[in-house]
This record gives sequence, C-alpha cells and structure tokens, in this order.
Amino acid sequence: MDDKTGIIIACSIILLIGLRLLYSSIIALSFYYRLRSNGQRTKAVISGLEHKKLTLLSRGGDAPVLTFQANSQTVSGVAVNSIYSDIGFYKIGTHVEIYHDKDNPVLFVIKNRKEQILAIFILLVSLFVLTISIWGIIKQIG
Repeated sequence: MDDKTGIIIACSIILLIGLRLLYSSIIALSFYYRLRSNGQRTKAVISGLEHKKLTLLSRGGDAPVLTFQANSQTVSGVAVNSIYSDIGFYKIGTHVEIYHDKDNPVLFVIKNRKEQILAIFILLVSLFVLTISIWGIIKQIG
C-alpha cells in the first residue's frame, strides 16, 4: 500500500466519524426543537446517571436518568438530547424541566441550554471534520 492509498483510507475513516457526529447532533437538535414546539412541558428529577463507554479508547461518559409523571404513569429514562460526557452538567436529586411527547412520554428532552450548546458545538466540529476529510480525499485523488 502506497502513501496515497493510506491517506485516502485515513480520510475515509475520519469522514465516517464526522458523519456519525453530524447524525447524532442533528437527531438531538431536531428532537429538542420538535418536542419543545409540540410536546408537553413538565418537571423531572435526576434519579441517577447512566454510564456509557463510547469507544474502545475513551473512558466514556454519563447522562442523567430522569424520572417524571406523564399520562398517569411514572416514566424513567435518558433524554433523547442527552450527550454522554464527563463534563458533569447534572447532579442526582436536581429538578429539571423537560418536554415529552404527549403520546409517547419515553421520548423526552431536557430543557437546558448547555445540552443545546454542546450539540451545536458537535455539529460544527463534525462539519469541520467532514470538510477536512473530503478535502484530503479530493487532494489525493486529483
């Protein structure tokens, strides 16, 4: 394998990572804005933290597990717009506002500017990564 092929493979891997980041941030933002517009607003309590190992090389991150009442039932889970991180935005026992789907309350998002800023930041980083990887592939092909 020559250097050109190796660079194309590396750029292709980076391209796939960028696409995954872009997809995740778009899903998180679209759910947030859809449920903020059409969902039911309520209060939830952070009842725990769910840890997830994101990759083989990372130590992973935590997302808050929220518990709330909706449609005469107790709902518990991780918000659709939660981003697993070790930043520590949330503390157990804290009350937060959420928006949940009226018909399917297990679909809910946290009303939190930090989550949205982080999702937008990831969106911008993914666009940068995509641009660099596509530029690298085009440069090697052309």
